[in-house]
This record gives sequence, C-alpha cells and structure tokens, in this order.
Amino acid sequence: MGRPQKIPASQLKRVHRLELMLEEAANNGELEKAKLALDELKVILSKFDHRARILQGYLKLYEASLEAWELGIAQKGFEYVRKNTSKKTRTYLEATALLAIAHLREQNLQKAEPFIVEVLKNDSVIKSKETRIHFRKEIIERFDQEGILAALAKILPESYDNDQIHKEALALLMEGKNEEDLQEIIGARAPQSVKDFLFKIDQFGKNILPHHERLLLPSPKDIINNRQAGGVIFAGIKRRAYKYICDEKSEVYQAWVHGGIDAVLSKGYVASAVVGALTDVKIGMSSIAVGISALLMKHGITNFCERNRPTPIMGLRKKSNQ
Repeated sequence: MGRPQKIPASQLKRVHRLELMLEEAANNGELEKAKLALDELKVILSKFDHRARILQGYLKLYEASLEAWELGIAQKGFEYVRKNTSKKTRTYLEATALLAIAHLREQNLQKAEPFIVEVLKNDSVIKSKETRIHFRKEIIERFDQEGILAALAKILPESYDNDQIHKEALALLMEGKNEEDLQEIIGARAPQSVKDFLFKIDQFGKNILPHHERLLLPSPKDIINNRQAGGVIFAGIKRRAYKYICDEKSEVYQAWVHGGIDAVLSKGYVASAVVGALTDVKIGMSSIAVGISALLMKHGITNFCERNRPTPIMGLRKKSNQ
C-alpha cells in the first residue's frame, strides 16, 4: 500500500458510521457484528490506502476476543497487529500491552514479562510526558488487576450458593460496612499466595519506571495491604460484572427498571451477576463473591453503571486527553 489518500466526503460518512459500529459492537462483546463492520470498513479503507486505520480496527476486534476469553485468537491477533504496525506507533504499543494481558490471563507471567517491559520502557511513542505518565499508571493498574485475577483462578475452586452469598452480602450491609470496610474484607479473604503474586507483578512493573514516576504510585508493599488488594480485585471483577449488571437485557437491569432497587435487593440478582462474572474468569471463591456483591449493592445500580463502564486499551487515548 502507498501513502493514505483523502477519503471522499461521500465515503467518509460511511467510514465513521462503520467505525462507530465496530467500536460499539466490540465494547459490547458482539463479535460477529464487529467482524461484519470491520469487513465493510476494510473495503473502503483499503481502496484509499488507510492501512493504519484498518489495523486499529483489527485491534478493537481482537481486544473484544480477549474479553470473550478467546485467548488463542486474541494472542494471534495482537501478534498480527504488532507484526504489521510500526514500532513507533501507539497502535503497536497498545497491541503489546494487550498481548501481555492475554498471557497474564493464562497465568503465564514469564511470557508476559518481555511485553510488559517493552510497554513500560517505551519513551518515544507517546511524546507528551504527562500523557505518557498517565498511560503507564493506567497500564500498571490493569496488569495488577489481570495478575491478581489469574492468581485467584489458581485457587482450588468452590461451588457457589447464590442465595447464601446474597444473604451474607446483605448482612455486611446491615452491619453498616462502608466501601473501605468492604474492600478490606475482600482483601482479607484473598489467600496470601494471591497477594504475593500481586506484589510480584506490581513490583516488576514499577521497577521498570523512572524513579520520579515510581514516586507517584503506591509502593508494592502498600498495594498488598488488605484494603488496597481488595480494591484491585474489585476493579478487575467489575470490568466483567458490568455486562451482567448494566446491559439492558440483563436480569439485574430489568429487575431494577421494573421494580426499583428494592426488587434488586430483595432477591439475589447482584450475587448471581457476581457469580457469573467470577465464573467467566475461572474463579470459584464464595468468600470473595460475598464482599464483591456487598460492594456492588453499596454502589447502587445507577451509580455503578454511570461510572464503571470498562475502558478498552485504545480508549485510554481519549481519557488521557480529558
């Protein structure tokens, strides 16, 4: 392909519509719809030599595959984008971060480490120092979340009793536990081996950063105290729980629309959503599910859905510009 050509106005409107369709479908996990949008998009963008835009579309699609837990497909996709994108681009950097996450999800820190290093040592792609620091902070937090969930998935799984989880979560709220208390409970119920793995990942990532950037972040020792560790676990799970709670077709959302918060709290809808999210990421720990359910109910459905829509890796571009 040659240099990108100007896309005629008659075609540009369709390109924007297809890009929006691709992004929304990818964010909602509608992989077939995303593939169809990308196939149409490629025809136009290829005609005008917009290869970089095509690769960005592929990255959105493969990140959606990652969220659908199709790890093999996602890994091959990220490798494809890396191979066909200049190392001097943000798309390459994002594909590398996502490849590291894919390996963390397989509980393979050894394979993830070189990609983590490549992402956090790169000083040339993101020119603005402020934007680069923000990106690295967000990426380290994401690596921590993925690492701690992978470590929890290694624990011998238990079977879930949704009704019991719901009752215990309500009991915590009846005791007047606030958000920090609930994070403390979640962290305290995580095995020490899990917190040790979080420490290892957090320390590894932060040691790569320049000294002045490390000072802006919590130390690895602080990150594994019960409250902080509980917050990391919750941050990781709420990405997955979002679709169970905030999708308009979900059981929780429908109960809230038709019966209000009382209808949601009177039955174990939130607990069921949490169990679904934990099961998706291969975690079987009732004690963790109780704390997360209580914390979600403490947030409230409206507040949670407004503030916690998951941000794709490419979405960090927009966040850093806000």
